[in-house]
Amino acid sequence: DTSIATVDANGLVTPLTGGAFTITISAPANASFLETSLTTDSITVNLNANLSSTVELEMLRVEPGTFTMGAPTSEFGLNKNGETQHQVTLSKAFYLSKLEVTQAQYETVMAGNSDGLSATPSSFSGGNRPVEQVSHDDIQIFLSRLNAQQSANIPAGWSYYLPTESQWEYACRAGTTTAYSWGNTLGDSNGLGT
Repeated sequence: DTSIATVDANGLVTPLTGGAFTITISAPANASFLETSLTTDSITVNLNANLSSTVELEMLRVEPGTFTMGAPTSEFGLNKNGETQHQVTLSKAFYLSKLEVTQAQYETVMAGNSDGLSATPSSFSGGNRPVEQVSHDDIQIFLSRLNAQQSANIPAGWSYYLPTESQWEYACRAGTTTAYSWGNTLGDSNGLGT
């Protein structure tokens, strides 16, 4: 009912009036949505892709915002590749996988591929371990197959893709402004030794 709430292109529901109301989310039978945040101002929905009956890819919604991109000068007078820090604004929300793609997820999507790629390329085997030993080109094939397999389960115009550098850094920073997630200095307390 558009008289009580609006839904933006990213799926964010915003109430227009106070009071209680019910939100019903419809999805294909093999898709699942997780309600993770409900306030009087908005509801945020995270998307899970069911890759098989036992393998799922959990996607978290990252809200838009502005952040300072680039590494600050560390205690050693260094910063990443001599880059200059600058403000970046991400005007649209995006979804990011909660964890690295696991070997089980990669194998489920890549099984039976006709591109000559191993569905089990990792050296350190284990279904819940991150997939490794894959190239950028391999990942593009993985994403193409994932998009084809999930096309009926994601909204029109959406697709799975590698995050941009800005999206990745914004999500990794999670609101921090220091050189490292714990602060600006390295030391024994960070498990790095001297």
